[in-house]
Amino acid sequence: IDLRLRPGVYLDRVRRAFLTWLRPPTDYILVVTLREPVREWDRLHTRVLLWSAQDRRRAGPTLVLLPAVALFLAALLWRPPAQRRRLLLLVSFPVLTIAWNLIVGSLAEVEENNRFRVEVEGLMVVLGSWGLIEVARLVRDAIHPPSPPPLRSDG
Repeated sequence: IDLRLRPGVYLDRVRRAFLTWLRPPTDYILVVTLREPVREWDRLHTRVLLWSAQDRRRAGPTLVLLPAVALFLAALLWRPPAQRRRLLLLVSFPVLTIAWNLIVGSLAEVEENNRFRVEVEGLMVVLGSWGLIEVARLVRDAIHPPSPPPLRSDG
């Protein structure tokens, strides 16, 4: 594709590449046939973990990413500014790695780029899990504030 002559074609393929990246990495065309022997586990994995359609060949995005991102952002933004800055420094590497994988991968490869997501799937699970645990802990502490430690008497 000559980008100067037909930028619309390239941009449409980039848009499709972003949507493809959001699909489960196991939907990559060379992996689909390998899932047939474990069909029942695959169906359970698709429905429960990925919240995706039953027919994986036409499945949409991995919808579980939406609450994972929301929980991660809530856990981050619910902090005081000083803690938030420290946490941003801590999580900047995995977040930027995921962003690089999505953006550069989708701009350079405009076909079956959901296979690239395998490289960052673990990072997304860790960040989403951290968000879930932290939001649950923050909600618990808001409902039942922790009691201060007992005063020591040295006498």
